[in-house]
Amino acid sequence: MKHLIDNQHTYVNALTVMLVAAIAILFPEFAVADNTVFNKVEDKMESGFDQTRRIIYIIGGLGAIGLGIGAFFGKFKWGWFFSLLGGLAVIALIIEGINFIVTDTSGGDGDGIAENVGTNN
Repeated sequence: MKHLIDNQHTYVNALTVMLVAAIAILFPEFAVADNTVFNKVEDKMESGFDQTRRIIYIIGGLGAIGLGIGAFFGKFKWGWFFSLLGGLAVIALIIEGINFIVTDTSGGDGDGIAENVGTNN
């Protein structure tokens, strides 16, 4: 009896996995999500990323103004300048990297690499 009480979480986890698998097998319409859900999530993530990038550009602009004021008073540090420049460059180029990965340029039906994974195209 002590063994069952000590390993109760293991049995509950195994039972949960078996129950989810049984539901997925018996009711496949619940297991396969509707594409519209993922499209909505993708749209929200894209708009959130764009808004975040705009905010970071504004903060970067204020940082550049701060570095200019520091240079005026002789307190300029080149490390801060290169950190600001590198950070803004990474943020500016990351969206191009994401578009390169997910955009299909071969003229096929798929929208990008994510659409064509596992196909024989």
